[in-house]
Amino acid sequence: RNRVIYNPDSLPKGVDATKVVINMTSKNSGALFINKRTKDKMRDSLVYYSSNDSLDFTQPLEIRAFNNSGTAYRSYRVSVNVHKEDANVLNWQSVNGLDHLVASMKGLRALAYDGKMWFMGNDGTGSRVYVGDYDDKQLIWTLALEDVFDADAYRNFVLCCGYPMFLSNGKIYIIKKDGVGYEATAIDAPNISLLLGGAYQSVYAYSKNGQLMESSYMSEVWKEVEMDRDREWLPTEDVNFVSLTSKTNDDVCKLVLLGNRNAQQFAGETNAVIWSLVDETSTSGEKQPWTFYTVSPNSRQLLPRMKNLQVISYNNMLLAIGQNVIDASV
Repeated sequence: RNRVIYNPDSLPKGVDATKVVINMTSKNSGALFINKRTKDKMRDSLVYYSSNDSLDFTQPLEIRAFNNSGTAYRSYRVSVNVHKEDANVLNWQSVNGLDHLVASMKGLRALAYDGKMWFMGNDGTGSRVYVGDYDDKQLIWTLALEDVFDADAYRNFVLCCGYPMFLSNGKIYIIKKDGVGYEATAIDAPNISLLLGGAYQSVYAYSKNGQLMESSYMSEVWKEVEMDRDREWLPTEDVNFVSLTSKTNDDVCKLVLLGNRNAQQFAGETNAVIWSLVDETSTSGEKQPWTFYTVSPNSRQLLPRMKNLQVISYNNMLLAIGQNVIDASV
């Protein structure tokens, strides 16, 4: 009905879209014309379609199908999509507007919220929260909050229950939009040492005695979670927390907690430690314990122990980057 024709599966990168040969037919053998228009785009310039001629599809073309008498036509917008990047390859590009801020930070964590880029970093005087907005391919950074928080607060900067959160001086701060700006609501959490993340209405963190804890969104009440292994197997360094959405159920997600154990106490370990939980919001769902991924002699393609390990979710998969402690590779 919208008279738009295109290939949903793009052609591979490298296909020359300036020389495309197509095969078109019309109902009742009506004549087909290509409207190439004049250079000033003020007048139509119709060219009869021939299956022997190549066409330039770097821009969509207008195809007109006339009736047999040539008194009426219908217009169609035809596009040929070509991949601009190689398949299964991530190409990173430098973005202006961040270098000077990053250079001034002793450490930072970044996330995406409200269609914008956010990061919290320690500039030597404390941790500050910045929000970046694109302007002509450049990120313009402004302080999202006027307050300065404790030096290690940035280590707890996470996206949880749909909002940025962080832990500072015994309080969990939840950032929400307030008109044209943002505000942070504080909740007391005196026994929490590291905010991990969460999903839906659940928030997870480490207590000061190293126990994995759970709380409900906006609640000050925390409880120990059930685990199938002792807490000594929990990661304490380069800790990452990732939420993966279910492909089949909207109210189910898989939470993954991974990182390294203490480098001095467990110096012989060559792999990261990984825990997971299937989290359900349904009241009928049975609460499951956190499960430890056991490494066996037959295990292959394990996540190596890496310094500064960073793990993100992309296309419902996990991507990890860091420095391999075995051979110093990345």
